[in-house]
Amino acid sequence: MLEYIEILESFPEELREPMLKLIGSVEDRILSRLEVTKGDFLSLRDAIKELAEAQRKSEERITKLEAAVERLEEAIEKLAEAQRRTEERVDRLEKAVEELAEAQRKSEERITKLEAAVERLEEAIEKLTEAQRRTEERIDRLEKVVERLAEAQRRTEERVDKLAEIDRSIEIKIGALGARWGIGSETAFRNAIRGILEEVGFHVERYLKFDEEGMVFGRPDQVELDIVMRDKKVFLIEIKSSVSRGDVSIFERKARFYQEKEDKTVDRKIIISPFLDPGAEDMARGFGIEVFTDANQVG
Repeated sequence: MLEYIEILESFPEELREPMLKLIGSVEDRILSRLEVTKGDFLSLRDAIKELAEAQRKSEERITKLEAAVERLEEAIEKLAEAQRRTEERVDRLEKAVEELAEAQRKSEERITKLEAAVERLEEAIEKLTEAQRRTEERIDRLEKVVERLAEAQRRTEERVDKLAEIDRSIEIKIGALGARWGIGSETAFRNAIRGILEEVGFHVERYLKFDEEGMVFGRPDQVELDIVMRDKKVFLIEIKSSVSRGDVSIFERKARFYQEKEDKTVDRKIIISPFLDPGAEDMARGFGIEVFTDANQVG
């Protein structure tokens, strides 16, 4: 009603009263048509107030819900980030597990190889143990052999003593031979035999060459040989007043040295000596060396 009065004040004074009546009449007609009472308006106002309060509370709840939703979104983002990091960690863990599985597989392979190696070592140890046993048996047998060799050595020394007496006898015989031929040295004896060979149709030449590699004597030294060429054949001759097994071995090495260095085939190897030590002649024949005690026998 207060609003109507403020509106009426804007009208001319003579129109205010008629307008007021008109408004009242219209209001009465509206109210009569709507059949709305003042109590209804008050109830409606109270309902509107309740709705406004409910709306306020709803807006407050909505505000709180929006804040809660915002916090949830932030929490979801954090959870998503945490999930991403978790997935990365899971990926790393899966990779680490794969690497560990591969390492385990390789370890098992190495263990298998080591087990096989240990088995081979055990077999080798068994074989070595057996070999050791056989070695000990051989040592026992060798000790017995050494004992027998010691006994043989003793007997050999006795024989050497006897051979020394034989050597003294040979020296006496060589002296007698030298006296017979007028020879007093090994060189004179060699020259005398060369003279005899030339008398029976051989021409003897002296071969001299330095053995740088030590093939003959085991060290660099001069190698001397008597060589006879006859009917395009090569004879190597060793002339000594007495010959030992060692002399035979050296003469064989001299012959091999000559063949290798001169690239010639030796047709005959001959030793001429009036005296040979026991076993020297058999050793010479084993090398294919002819042995003569008289130069006149060489033909």
